[in-house]
Amino acid sequence: MRIKPEAEKIVGYVRVSTDDQADHRTSLDSQEAQIRADAEAKGQIVVRIFVEAGESGQDARRPEFNRLLDFVEDPANNIHEVKIFSLSRLARSMETQVQTFARLKRAKVRLHSLTQNFSDDAMGGMLRNLIASFDEYFALETAKHTRRTMRRNAEEGFFNGGPVPFGYESRTVEMRGTKAKKKLFIHEGNARTVRLIVDLATVGEGNGPMGARAIAEWLNERGYTLSNGNKFNNSNVAGILGRCHYRGYYFDMTRDEQGGQAPEDQWVRVECPQIIPGETMDAVAALRAVRRPTVTPPRTVNGPTLLTKVARCGICGEGMTIRTGKSGSYSYYSCNGKVSAGAARCACPHVREERLDAVVLGALEHQIFAPERLRMLLSEMLEASAEADERRARDLTQARLHKTQAETRLRNLYEALADGHASLKEPTFTGLLAETNGRIASATATIDTLERQIGKATKRVTPEMVDAFGELVRERLRGEDPALRKAYVALFVSEVAVDQEEIRISGSSRLLERAVGRAEPAIMGMVPIFDRKWCRLRDSNT
Repeated sequence: MRIKPEAEKIVGYVRVSTDDQADHRTSLDSQEAQIRADAEAKGQIVVRIFVEAGESGQDARRPEFNRLLDFVEDPANNIHEVKIFSLSRLARSMETQVQTFARLKRAKVRLHSLTQNFSDDAMGGMLRNLIASFDEYFALETAKHTRRTMRRNAEEGFFNGGPVPFGYESRTVEMRGTKAKKKLFIHEGNARTVRLIVDLATVGEGNGPMGARAIAEWLNERGYTLSNGNKFNNSNVAGILGRCHYRGYYFDMTRDEQGGQAPEDQWVRVECPQIIPGETMDAVAALRAVRRPTVTPPRTVNGPTLLTKVARCGICGEGMTIRTGKSGSYSYYSCNGKVSAGAARCACPHVREERLDAVVLGALEHQIFAPERLRMLLSEMLEASAEADERRARDLTQARLHKTQAETRLRNLYEALADGHASLKEPTFTGLLAETNGRIASATATIDTLERQIGKATKRVTPEMVDAFGELVRERLRGEDPALRKAYVALFVSEVAVDQEEIRISGSSRLLERAVGRAEPAIMGMVPIFDRKWCRLRDSNT
Protein backbone atom coordinates (compact mmCIF):
# COMPACT_ATOMS: atom_id res chain seq x y z
CA MET A 1 0.00 0.00 0.00
CA ARG A 2 1.35 3.46 -0.95
CA ILE A 3 1.43 5.99 1.92
CA LYS A 4 0.51 9.56 1.00
CA PRO A 5 3.28 11.91 2.13
CA GLU A 6 2.42 14.58 4.69
CA ALA A 7 1.41 17.92 3.14
CA GLU A 8 3.97 20.71 3.44
CA LYS A 9 3.33 23.57 5.83
CA ILE A 10 3.92 27.04 4.49
CA VAL A 11 3.59 30.61 5.70
CA GLY A 12 2.96 33.70 3.61
CA TYR A 13 4.20 37.27 3.92
CA VAL A 14 2.43 40.29 2.38
CA ARG A 15 3.41 43.95 2.62
CA VAL A 16 2.54 47.42 1.40
CA SER A 17 4.66 50.45 2.15
CA THR A 18 2.16 53.31 2.58
CA ASP A 19 -0.60 53.96 5.05
CA ASP A 20 -2.93 54.79 2.19
CA GLN A 21 -2.43 51.36 0.64
CA ALA A 22 -2.84 49.79 4.06
CA ASP A 23 -6.16 51.56 4.58
CA HIS A 24 -7.57 50.30 1.27
CA ARG A 25 -6.05 46.77 1.61
CA THR A 26 -6.43 46.16 -2.12
CA SER A 27 -2.82 45.13 -2.63
CA LEU A 28 -2.66 43.22 0.66
CA ASP A 29 -5.77 41.19 -0.15
CA SER A 30 -4.55 40.50 -3.68
CA GLN A 31 -1.15 39.25 -2.47
CA GLU A 32 -2.75 37.00 0.15
CA ALA A 33 -5.29 35.55 -2.32
CA GLN A 34 -2.54 34.61 -4.79
CA ILE A 35 -0.42 33.01 -2.06
CA ARG A 36 -3.35 30.91 -0.87
CA ALA A 37 -4.26 29.91 -4.42
CA ASP A 38 -0.69 28.78 -5.16
CA ALA A 39 -0.54 26.78 -1.93
CA GLU A 40 -3.90 25.10 -2.66
CA ALA A 41 -2.78 24.16 -6.18
CA LYS A 42 0.31 22.46 -4.73
CA GLY A 43 -1.51 20.75 -1.87
CA GLN A 44 0.28 22.79 0.78
CA ILE A 45 -1.16 23.83 4.13
CA VAL A 46 -1.15 27.57 4.85
CA VAL A 47 -0.31 27.82 8.54
CA ARG A 48 -0.27 31.61 8.77
CA ILE A 49 -0.14 34.78 6.69
CA PHE A 50 2.00 37.59 8.12
CA VAL A 51 0.56 40.97 7.09
CA GLU A 52 2.79 44.08 7.16
CA ALA A 53 0.74 47.23 6.51
CA GLY A 54 2.35 50.62 5.93
CA GLU A 55 5.99 49.58 6.47
CA SER A 56 8.96 50.37 4.24
CA GLY A 57 10.80 47.44 2.69
CA GLN A 58 14.09 49.19 3.43
CA ASP A 59 13.52 48.89 7.16
CA ALA A 60 14.63 45.58 8.66
CA ARG A 61 12.90 46.39 11.98
CA ARG A 62 9.40 45.62 10.68
CA PRO A 63 7.38 43.86 13.43
CA GLU A 64 5.64 41.23 11.28
CA PHE A 65 8.76 40.58 9.21
CA ASN A 66 10.72 39.69 12.34
CA ARG A 67 7.84 37.64 13.75
CA LEU A 68 7.88 35.70 10.46
CA LEU A 69 11.58 34.86 10.79
CA ASP A 70 11.24 33.86 14.44
CA PHE A 71 8.23 31.69 13.58
CA VAL A 72 9.88 29.75 10.72
CA GLU A 73 13.15 29.29 12.67
CA ASP A 74 11.29 27.54 15.48
CA PRO A 75 11.58 23.77 14.75
CA ALA A 76 8.33 23.15 16.61
CA ASN A 77 6.38 24.88 13.82
CA ASN A 78 7.85 22.57 11.12
CA ILE A 79 7.60 25.13 8.30
CA HIS A 80 8.82 24.07 4.84
CA GLU A 81 8.41 27.23 2.80
CA VAL A 82 7.89 31.00 2.96
CA LYS A 83 5.73 32.20 0.10
CA ILE A 84 5.82 35.83 -1.12
CA PHE A 85 4.40 37.67 -4.13
CA SER A 86 7.82 39.08 -5.12
CA LEU A 87 11.23 39.74 -3.61
CA SER A 88 10.40 43.43 -3.33
CA ARG A 89 7.62 42.55 -0.86
CA LEU A 90 10.14 40.75 1.35
CA ALA A 91 12.66 43.62 1.38
CA ARG A 92 13.98 46.47 -0.73
CA SER A 93 17.41 46.32 0.85
CA MET A 94 20.15 44.11 -0.57
CA GLU A 95 21.65 43.61 2.88
CA THR A 96 18.31 42.58 4.42
CA GLN A 97 17.56 40.14 1.61
CA VAL A 98 20.97 38.44 1.83
CA GLN A 99 20.69 38.11 5.61
CA THR A 100 17.14 36.75 5.30
CA PHE A 101 18.19 34.14 2.68
CA ALA A 102 20.97 32.99 5.02
CA ARG A 103 18.61 32.64 8.00
CA LEU A 104 16.06 30.69 5.98
CA LYS A 105 18.77 28.43 4.59
CA ARG A 106 20.04 27.62 8.08
CA ALA A 107 16.48 26.82 9.14
CA LYS A 108 16.07 24.61 6.02
CA VAL A 109 13.10 26.66 4.87
CA ARG A 110 12.60 27.50 1.18
CA LEU A 111 11.72 30.94 -0.13
CA HIS A 112 9.28 30.99 -3.05
CA SER A 113 8.37 34.09 -5.06
CA LEU A 114 5.16 33.80 -7.07
CA THR A 115 6.36 36.15 -9.81
CA GLN A 116 10.08 35.29 -9.94
CA ASN A 117 11.39 31.77 -10.45
CA PHE A 118 14.95 31.15 -9.25
CA SER A 119 16.81 27.87 -9.39
CA ASP A 120 18.69 26.57 -6.37
CA ASP A 121 22.10 26.61 -8.10
CA ALA A 122 24.74 29.36 -8.34
CA MET A 123 23.05 30.92 -11.37
CA GLY A 124 19.76 31.21 -9.46
CA GLY A 125 21.51 32.84 -6.53
CA MET A 126 23.20 35.38 -8.79
CA LEU A 127 19.90 36.28 -10.50
CA ARG A 128 18.17 36.60 -7.14
CA ASN A 129 20.86 38.98 -5.87
CA LEU A 130 20.66 40.95 -9.11
CA ILE A 131 16.90 41.43 -8.71
CA ALA A 132 17.43 42.41 -5.07
CA SER A 133 19.99 45.00 -6.16
CA PHE A 134 17.54 46.50 -8.68
CA ASP A 135 14.76 46.54 -6.04
CA GLU A 136 17.01 48.51 -3.68
CA TYR A 137 18.00 50.98 -6.41
CA PHE A 138 14.44 51.73 -7.45
CA ALA A 139 13.37 52.06 -3.80
CA LEU A 140 16.12 54.61 -3.15
CA GLU A 141 15.27 56.58 -6.29
CA THR A 142 11.57 56.59 -5.45
CA ALA A 143 12.30 57.70 -1.89
CA LYS A 144 14.52 60.52 -3.16
CA HIS A 145 11.81 61.89 -5.46
CA THR A 146 9.20 61.46 -2.73
CA ARG A 147 11.31 63.48 -0.28
CA ARG A 148 11.69 66.26 -2.81
CA THR A 149 7.92 66.39 -3.27
CA MET A 150 7.35 66.33 0.48
CA ARG A 151 9.88 69.13 1.01
CA ARG A 152 8.03 71.36 -1.45
CA ASN A 153 4.78 70.46 0.29
CA ALA A 154 6.20 71.35 3.73
CA GLU A 155 7.74 74.59 2.46
CA GLU A 156 4.27 75.63 1.31
CA GLY A 157 2.99 75.01 4.84
CA PHE A 158 1.10 71.77 4.21
CA PHE A 159 0.94 68.67 6.42
CA ASN A 160 2.86 65.74 4.90
CA GLY A 161 0.84 63.07 6.66
CA GLY A 162 1.68 60.56 9.33
CA PRO A 163 0.25 60.38 12.87
CA VAL A 164 -1.72 63.51 13.74
CA PRO A 165 -0.60 64.87 17.13
CA PHE A 166 -3.19 64.66 19.89
CA GLY A 167 -5.04 67.96 20.07
CA TYR A 168 -5.07 68.46 16.31
CA GLU A 169 -6.88 67.17 13.25
CA SER A 170 -5.83 67.29 9.60
CA ARG A 171 -8.17 68.89 7.09
CA THR A 172 -8.00 69.21 3.33
CA VAL A 173 -7.62 72.89 2.44
CA GLU A 174 -7.28 72.57 -1.34
CA MET A 175 -7.06 70.05 -4.18
CA ARG A 176 -4.33 70.03 -6.82
CA GLY A 177 -5.47 67.56 -9.40
CA THR A 178 -6.05 64.36 -7.45
CA LYS A 179 -3.75 65.39 -4.60
CA ALA A 180 -5.36 66.68 -1.40
CA LYS A 181 -3.37 69.38 0.37
CA LYS A 182 -3.85 69.26 4.14
CA LYS A 183 -3.04 71.36 7.18
CA LEU A 184 -3.33 70.87 10.93
CA PHE A 185 -6.21 72.46 12.81
CA ILE A 186 -6.98 72.48 16.52
CA HIS A 187 -9.37 69.77 17.70
CA GLU A 188 -10.87 71.83 20.49
CA GLY A 189 -12.08 68.87 22.58
CA ASN A 190 -8.66 67.21 22.62
CA ALA A 191 -6.88 70.55 22.92
CA ARG A 192 -8.67 71.14 26.23
CA THR A 193 -7.21 67.85 27.44
CA VAL A 194 -3.75 68.94 26.29
CA ARG A 195 -4.07 72.18 28.28
CA LEU A 196 -5.25 70.18 31.29
CA ILE A 197 -2.24 67.85 31.02
CA VAL A 198 0.14 70.82 30.93
CA ASP A 199 -1.61 72.38 33.95
CA LEU A 200 -1.25 69.13 35.89
CA ALA A 201 2.42 68.94 34.92
CA THR A 202 3.13 72.47 36.13
CA VAL A 203 0.89 73.00 39.18
CA GLY A 204 -1.00 69.74 39.71
CA GLU A 205 -4.16 69.93 41.79
CA GLY A 206 -2.64 72.33 44.28
CA ASN A 207 -0.14 69.86 45.73
CA GLY A 208 2.63 70.55 43.26
CA PRO A 209 3.43 69.29 39.75
CA MET A 210 2.50 65.77 38.72
CA GLY A 211 4.63 63.35 36.71
CA ALA A 212 3.53 61.68 33.47
CA ARG A 213 2.48 58.45 35.19
CA ALA A 214 0.43 60.27 37.83
CA ILE A 215 -1.21 62.41 35.14
CA ALA A 216 -2.15 59.32 33.14
CA GLU A 217 -3.75 57.71 36.19
CA TRP A 218 -5.62 60.95 37.00
CA LEU A 219 -7.00 61.20 33.45
CA ASN A 220 -7.99 57.54 33.24
CA GLU A 221 -9.81 57.69 36.57
CA ARG A 222 -11.94 60.53 35.21
CA GLY A 223 -12.72 58.92 31.87
CA TYR A 224 -10.42 60.90 29.56
CA THR A 225 -9.21 59.01 26.47
CA LEU A 226 -7.00 59.51 23.45
CA SER A 227 -8.45 60.19 19.99
CA ASN A 228 -8.66 56.44 19.25
CA GLY A 229 -10.42 55.72 22.54
CA ASN A 230 -7.35 54.19 24.20
CA LYS A 231 -6.38 55.05 27.74
CA PHE A 232 -3.51 57.32 28.67
CA ASN A 233 -0.23 55.89 29.90
CA ASN A 234 3.17 57.17 30.99
CA SER A 235 4.57 57.03 27.47
CA ASN A 236 1.88 58.95 25.58
CA VAL A 237 1.53 61.60 28.30
CA ALA A 238 5.31 62.12 28.19
CA GLY A 239 5.04 62.42 24.40
CA ILE A 240 2.38 65.10 24.72
CA LEU A 241 4.44 67.09 27.24
CA GLY A 242 7.45 67.02 24.92
CA ARG A 243 5.71 67.72 21.61
CA CYS A 244 6.90 70.76 19.66
CA HIS A 245 3.62 71.27 17.74
CA TYR A 246 1.81 72.85 20.69
CA ARG A 247 4.16 75.84 20.52
CA GLY A 248 2.69 76.71 17.11
CA TYR A 249 5.20 75.07 14.78
CA TYR A 250 6.97 71.81 14.02
CA PHE A 251 9.93 70.70 11.92
CA ASP A 252 9.56 68.56 8.83
CA MET A 253 12.12 67.06 6.44
CA THR A 254 14.73 66.42 9.11
CA ARG A 255 16.18 63.68 6.86
CA ASP A 256 18.21 64.22 3.70
CA GLU A 257 17.61 62.54 0.32
CA GLN A 258 19.75 59.58 1.36
CA GLY A 259 17.75 59.09 4.54
CA GLY A 260 20.44 60.42 6.86
CA GLN A 261 20.17 63.22 9.42
CA ALA A 262 19.86 66.51 7.56
CA PRO A 263 21.70 69.62 8.78
CA GLU A 264 19.44 71.70 10.98
CA ASP A 265 19.54 74.67 8.61
CA GLN A 266 17.85 72.45 6.00
CA TRP A 267 14.90 71.51 8.19
CA VAL A 268 11.55 72.93 7.16
CA ARG A 269 9.67 74.79 9.85
CA VAL A 270 5.93 74.42 9.38
CA GLU A 271 3.54 76.71 11.20
CA CYS A 272 0.46 75.27 12.90
CA PRO A 273 -2.10 76.62 15.41
CA GLN A 274 -0.62 77.17 18.88
CA ILE A 275 -2.24 75.37 21.81
CA ILE A 276 0.31 76.11 24.57
CA PRO A 277 2.55 79.22 24.84
CA GLY A 278 6.21 78.51 24.17
CA GLU A 279 7.38 79.76 27.58
CA THR A 280 4.99 77.36 29.28
CA MET A 281 6.35 74.45 27.24
CA ASP A 282 9.89 75.55 28.19
CA ALA A 283 8.94 75.50 31.86
CA VAL A 284 7.37 72.04 31.52
CA ALA A 285 10.45 70.69 29.76
CA ALA A 286 12.80 72.09 32.40
CA LEU A 287 10.66 70.80 35.24
CA ARG A 288 10.36 67.29 33.80
CA ALA A 289 14.07 67.11 33.10
CA VAL A 290 15.17 67.97 36.62
CA ARG A 291 12.50 65.76 38.20
CA ARG A 292 13.46 62.70 36.15
CA PRO A 293 14.49 59.84 38.49
CA THR A 294 17.88 59.51 36.77
CA VAL A 295 18.57 63.11 37.78
CA THR A 296 16.73 63.46 41.09
CA PRO A 297 15.37 60.58 43.19
CA PRO A 298 11.55 60.75 43.51
CA ARG A 299 11.71 60.71 47.29
CA THR A 300 13.72 63.95 47.16
CA VAL A 301 11.10 65.68 45.04
CA ASN A 302 8.03 64.37 46.79
CA GLY A 303 9.17 64.04 50.40
CA PRO A 304 7.39 66.13 53.08
CA THR A 305 10.56 67.44 54.80
CA LEU A 306 10.80 71.23 54.46
CA LEU A 307 14.58 71.48 54.07
CA THR A 308 15.19 68.45 51.84
CA LYS A 309 18.56 68.83 50.05
CA VAL A 310 18.87 72.32 51.58
CA ALA A 311 19.97 71.60 55.16
CA ARG A 312 23.69 70.83 55.39
CA CYS A 313 26.19 70.27 58.16
CA GLY A 314 28.26 73.43 58.62
CA ILE A 315 31.18 71.44 60.02
CA CYS A 316 31.85 68.54 57.64
CA GLY A 317 29.67 69.60 54.71
CA GLU A 318 27.51 66.46 54.65
CA GLY A 319 23.78 66.75 54.03
CA MET A 320 21.33 66.66 56.93
CA THR A 321 19.00 63.70 57.21
CA ILE A 322 15.85 63.20 59.27
CA ARG A 323 15.96 60.86 62.27
CA THR A 324 13.21 60.13 64.76
CA GLY A 325 13.16 59.62 68.51
CA LYS A 326 10.73 58.53 71.20
CA SER A 327 9.15 55.94 68.87
CA GLY A 328 8.56 58.53 66.20
CA SER A 329 7.26 61.27 68.48
CA TYR A 330 10.14 63.62 67.60
CA SER A 331 12.07 64.29 64.39
CA TYR A 332 15.59 65.68 64.16
CA TYR A 333 17.86 67.01 61.44
CA SER A 334 21.13 65.10 61.85
CA CYS A 335 24.45 65.20 59.99
CA ASN A 336 24.44 62.29 57.56
CA GLY A 337 28.15 61.67 58.13
CA LYS A 338 27.56 61.44 61.85
CA VAL A 339 24.65 59.06 61.37
CA SER A 340 26.62 56.84 59.00
CA ALA A 341 30.01 56.76 60.76
CA GLY A 342 29.16 57.47 64.39
CA ALA A 343 29.38 60.44 66.78
CA ALA A 344 33.18 60.61 66.49
CA ARG A 345 32.89 61.57 62.83
CA CYS A 346 31.32 65.00 63.39
CA ALA A 347 30.40 67.28 66.30
CA CYS A 348 27.34 68.76 64.59
CA PRO A 349 24.39 68.75 67.01
CA HIS A 350 21.01 67.18 66.31
CA VAL A 351 18.36 69.87 65.74
CA ARG A 352 14.66 69.36 66.25
CA GLU A 353 12.91 69.46 62.87
CA GLU A 354 10.16 71.88 63.86
CA ARG A 355 12.70 74.21 65.52
CA LEU A 356 15.00 74.48 62.48
CA ASP A 357 12.00 74.82 60.15
CA ALA A 358 10.66 77.66 62.29
CA VAL A 359 14.03 79.46 62.27
CA VAL A 360 14.28 79.29 58.47
CA LEU A 361 10.68 80.33 57.86
CA GLY A 362 10.98 83.14 60.38
CA ALA A 363 14.17 84.46 58.80
CA LEU A 364 12.60 84.43 55.36
CA GLU A 365 9.41 86.11 56.47
CA HIS A 366 10.74 88.76 58.85
CA GLN A 367 14.19 89.50 57.38
CA ILE A 368 14.56 88.58 53.72
CA PHE A 369 11.04 89.44 52.58
CA ALA A 370 10.52 92.41 54.90
CA PRO A 371 9.84 95.48 52.69
CA GLU A 372 13.00 97.45 53.55
CA ARG A 373 15.32 94.43 53.27
CA LEU A 374 13.74 93.25 50.01
CA ARG A 375 14.09 96.72 48.43
CA MET A 376 17.75 96.77 49.43
CA LEU A 377 18.40 93.33 47.91
CA LEU A 378 16.67 94.41 44.70
CA SER A 379 18.21 97.89 44.58
CA GLU A 380 20.00 97.12 41.31
CA MET A 381 16.77 95.97 39.75
CA LEU A 382 15.01 99.16 40.83
CA GLU A 383 17.76 101.35 39.36
CA ALA A 384 16.29 103.29 36.44
CA SER A 385 19.24 105.21 34.95
CA ALA A 386 19.98 105.32 31.22
CA GLU A 387 23.40 103.76 31.84
CA ALA A 388 21.82 100.86 33.69
CA ASP A 389 19.31 100.33 30.89
CA GLU A 390 22.11 100.32 28.29
CA ARG A 391 23.96 97.66 30.24
CA ARG A 392 20.80 95.61 30.61
CA ALA A 393 20.10 95.88 26.88
CA ARG A 394 23.48 94.28 26.17
CA ASP A 395 22.75 91.56 28.71
CA LEU A 396 19.32 91.02 27.14
CA THR A 397 20.85 90.46 23.69
CA GLN A 398 23.27 87.94 25.18
CA ALA A 399 20.52 86.14 27.09
CA ARG A 400 18.42 85.81 23.94
CA LEU A 401 21.41 84.39 22.10
CA HIS A 402 21.98 81.84 24.88
CA LYS A 403 18.32 80.84 24.76
CA THR A 404 18.40 80.36 20.98
CA GLN A 405 21.53 78.21 21.25
CA ALA A 406 19.98 76.10 24.01
CA GLU A 407 16.74 75.65 22.03
CA THR A 408 18.76 74.48 19.02
CA ARG A 409 20.57 71.98 21.21
CA LEU A 410 17.26 70.80 22.69
CA ARG A 411 15.81 70.17 19.21
CA ASN A 412 18.86 68.10 18.34
CA LEU A 413 18.44 66.03 21.51
CA TYR A 414 14.75 65.38 20.85
CA GLU A 415 15.53 64.47 17.24
CA ALA A 416 18.11 61.95 18.43
CA LEU A 417 15.50 60.53 20.81
CA ALA A 418 12.85 60.30 18.08
CA ASP A 419 15.28 58.60 15.68
CA GLY A 420 16.26 55.99 18.25
CA HIS A 421 19.84 57.26 18.56
CA ALA A 422 19.30 58.04 22.26
CA SER A 423 17.20 56.71 25.12
CA LEU A 424 15.66 58.21 28.26
CA LYS A 425 17.19 55.25 30.08
CA GLU A 426 20.70 56.58 29.41
CA PRO A 427 21.88 58.75 32.34
CA THR A 428 24.22 60.73 30.06
CA PHE A 429 21.37 61.66 27.72
CA THR A 430 18.96 62.60 30.51
CA GLY A 431 21.71 64.68 32.08
CA LEU A 432 22.19 66.59 28.83
CA LEU A 433 18.43 67.03 28.51
CA ALA A 434 18.15 68.33 32.08
CA GLU A 435 21.08 70.71 31.59
CA THR A 436 19.70 72.04 28.29
CA ASN A 437 16.18 72.55 29.63
CA GLY A 438 17.66 74.25 32.66
CA ARG A 439 19.57 76.64 30.39
CA ILE A 440 16.39 77.48 28.48
CA ALA A 441 14.39 78.08 31.65
CA SER A 442 17.18 80.17 33.15
CA ALA A 443 17.63 82.23 29.97
CA THR A 444 13.87 82.75 29.69
CA ALA A 445 13.70 84.01 33.26
CA THR A 446 16.70 86.26 32.70
CA ILE A 447 15.12 87.74 29.58
CA ASP A 448 11.90 88.40 31.45
CA THR A 449 13.79 90.03 34.32
CA LEU A 450 15.87 92.26 32.05
CA GLU A 451 12.82 93.37 30.09
CA ARG A 452 11.19 94.37 33.34
CA GLN A 453 14.32 96.24 34.43
CA ILE A 454 14.63 98.06 31.13
CA GLY A 455 11.02 99.06 31.49
CA LYS A 456 9.60 98.07 28.13
CA ALA A 457 5.95 99.10 27.95
CA THR A 458 4.52 98.57 31.44
CA LYS A 459 7.02 95.95 32.53
CA ARG A 460 9.31 98.10 34.69
CA VAL A 461 9.43 96.92 38.27
CA THR A 462 8.46 99.53 40.86
CA PRO A 463 8.98 99.65 44.65
CA GLU A 464 5.25 99.02 45.04
CA MET A 465 5.54 95.82 43.01
CA VAL A 466 8.46 94.69 45.19
CA ASP A 467 6.38 95.30 48.33
CA ALA A 468 3.42 93.37 46.89
CA PHE A 469 5.71 90.49 45.94
CA GLY A 470 7.16 90.35 49.46
CA GLU A 471 3.70 90.31 51.02
CA LEU A 472 2.63 87.48 48.73
CA VAL A 473 5.64 85.32 49.68
CA ARG A 474 5.19 86.05 53.41
CA GLU A 475 1.56 84.98 53.10
CA ARG A 476 2.57 81.71 51.40
CA LEU A 477 5.20 80.98 54.05
CA ARG A 478 2.55 81.42 56.75
CA GLY A 479 0.04 79.23 54.88
CA GLU A 480 -1.29 75.82 55.86
CA ASP A 481 -0.03 73.92 52.80
CA PRO A 482 3.32 72.25 53.69
CA ALA A 483 4.04 71.37 50.05
CA LEU A 484 3.66 75.03 49.05
CA ARG A 485 5.91 76.20 51.90
CA LYS A 486 8.54 73.66 50.86
CA ALA A 487 8.35 74.84 47.24
CA TYR A 488 8.95 78.46 48.23
CA VAL A 489 11.84 77.54 50.51
CA ALA A 490 13.43 75.41 47.77
CA LEU A 491 13.01 78.27 45.31
CA PHE A 492 14.71 80.98 47.35
CA VAL A 493 17.09 79.13 49.71
CA SER A 494 20.20 77.44 48.36
CA GLU A 495 21.61 76.22 51.68
CA VAL A 496 20.92 76.10 55.42
CA ALA A 497 24.22 75.35 57.17
CA VAL A 498 24.06 74.17 60.79
CA ASP A 499 26.98 73.96 63.22
CA GLN A 500 27.50 74.23 67.00
CA GLU A 501 27.20 78.01 67.13
CA GLU A 502 25.00 79.31 64.32
CA ILE A 503 22.60 78.64 61.48
CA ARG A 504 23.51 80.28 58.14
CA ILE A 505 20.86 80.70 55.47
CA SER A 506 22.10 81.38 51.92
CA GLY A 507 20.29 82.21 48.72
CA SER A 508 20.58 84.19 45.51
CA SER A 509 19.21 87.67 44.89
CA ARG A 510 19.15 86.73 41.20
CA LEU A 511 16.21 84.44 41.92
CA LEU A 512 14.40 87.25 43.69
CA GLU A 513 14.84 89.39 40.59
CA ARG A 514 13.42 86.63 38.40
CA ALA A 515 10.42 86.11 40.63
CA VAL A 516 9.45 89.69 41.47
CA GLY A 517 6.84 91.30 39.29
CA ARG A 518 4.90 88.09 38.76
CA ALA A 519 1.40 87.84 40.19
CA GLU A 520 2.32 84.35 41.35
CA PRO A 521 5.95 83.11 41.21
CA ALA A 522 6.28 80.05 38.98
CA ILE A 523 7.44 77.95 41.88
CA MET A 524 8.18 74.68 40.19
CA GLY A 525 8.81 75.82 36.63
CA MET A 526 10.65 79.13 36.78
CA VAL A 527 14.09 77.67 37.52
CA PRO A 528 15.44 74.12 37.76
CA ILE A 529 15.20 74.12 41.53
CA PHE A 530 16.80 70.75 42.13
CA ASP A 531 19.86 71.46 40.01
CA ARG A 532 22.50 72.99 42.26
CA LYS A 533 24.41 74.41 39.28
CA TRP A 534 21.97 77.28 38.85
CA CYS A 535 23.06 79.05 42.03
CA ARG A 536 26.61 79.37 43.29
CA LEU A 537 26.82 79.30 47.07
CA ARG A 538 28.71 82.62 47.24
CA ASP A 539 26.53 84.47 44.74
CA SER A 540 24.65 87.38 46.33
CA ASN A 541 24.08 85.75 49.68
CA THR A 542 20.96 86.96 51.40
